[in-house]
Amino acid sequence: MLNVFKNERKKRTLLTLAALLTALALLISCSPQGGKEETPSASASITDTIAESSSTAPVPTESETTAFEDPEDDKAVFEGVVGQSWYAFDIPLFQEMGRARDLAYGAGQLWVVGIQRGVDDDSFSTPPLMVSRDAFNWERVDLSALGLPEDLSGEARLLGNEKEIIVIFENPGGMKTNGDKPQNKPWILRGDGENWQVISDESFGAWEENNRGSGKFLHYWDLNAFSLYEDDLILMPNVGWFGPYSTSDQALSLGRVSSDGKAQLVADKAAFQSDYYHQRVNSMLNYQDELLAFAASYKAGQEGMHFNLWRSIDGENWINETPNIPDIPAYVSVTDAVEGPKGIVAVGWESPMEDGGLSTPLPIALFSADGENWSFSTFGQEWEKYYRIAANEEAYFAYESDNQVWTSTDGQSWTDLSPLQYYKFNIDNEWVSYPLSSFRLIGIVGFPEGLVAVGEK
Repeated sequence: MLNVFKNERKKRTLLTLAALLTALALLISCSPQGGKEETPSASASITDTIAESSSTAPVPTESETTAFEDPEDDKAVFEGVVGQSWYAFDIPLFQEMGRARDLAYGAGQLWVVGIQRGVDDDSFSTPPLMVSRDAFNWERVDLSALGLPEDLSGEARLLGNEKEIIVIFENPGGMKTNGDKPQNKPWILRGDGENWQVISDESFGAWEENNRGSGKFLHYWDLNAFSLYEDDLILMPNVGWFGPYSTSDQALSLGRVSSDGKAQLVADKAAFQSDYYHQRVNSMLNYQDELLAFAASYKAGQEGMHFNLWRSIDGENWINETPNIPDIPAYVSVTDAVEGPKGIVAVGWESPMEDGGLSTPLPIALFSADGENWSFSTFGQEWEKYYRIAANEEAYFAYESDNQVWTSTDGQSWTDLSPLQYYKFNIDNEWVSYPLSSFRLIGIVGFPEGLVAVGEK
């Protein structure tokens, strides 16, 4: 697990990392005085030098890592503002990653997974997975030895808890899956780092399709929304219904993977009954024993993209709900959601109507303390397609890849932490400032008094 130690003499906080997995960059931050809101402090990052064959900041050896476990050692202490000051370490193994996609903490370890490499059906390369138990010494998980193919397409995503890490390889396929061709299915990997369960695409069997007489064919796009219900993994893939050589009706499907490996995928054109005709989900949470899927949808004859929720208390039966949020903009797209100290925060982008169309999209945060009543707030002044959100015991942290982080203690009022500050350990054993433009944030995970993140250089 990740242990937090307090150095009472120096009044600063030390993070000791045990079991981490990353792809391109790992980042950490914590507060020095018990996580008090008014004096957040301490952050660290481990970053990758993909573009460099040599490093200006040496990788700590096994003996050097003991400094990060000694509260009396100055090198063990990272000072600064949580989410703003990042300390960077070069990890040569990350050169194999290519690009990172997701970060999670599970089974006492931090995990990072990448994105497919290749541009067509014949050159896809399965996203890599890596793990570390001390934040400095890294291993790449041998997916082939576990029985996974070497040519899975698309992106991979992670879901972690105390006992396991779940890796979801979306595997939507390339052009060969268009039209009336057979549809691809995801691969799932569940385990604790030593014992693994592999759910192959064949485990799902054939898609259970029902196009309700539309004459259209199923096309599986991607898989962004998933969560655990008890020990079962619930999936909500985005799919489309194509007529030959025509556009599709974007819709939702449902998957379930039980703890014993039984799996199914159902695409029923009328299974998700609502007022919307075009739907997409990008996130799902299990909140207070209820599954919530966050959707962005269109209504026939109406302008706007509507924020709405799909609710389920069993993972099988779902009810659609459009929260009544006063003055919410006409276009709202949710890209990520997290449970935090005050409740749920979902982030994405919004845009009001302007001259019959969209105005400039801006970031939005939606907050609910109970999952029933919602309010919204805005942060930032620039558009980003995929805003993300993380939380620890003290606050929420919204972020995007272009070196911007916003923080909130209540999920409603936001503080911009830019400009971010990066530091590297040089050959003289000193922390030196590093150019802001050198890094991009990929993912952040919250811990009791701090943050861990991956990024790329």
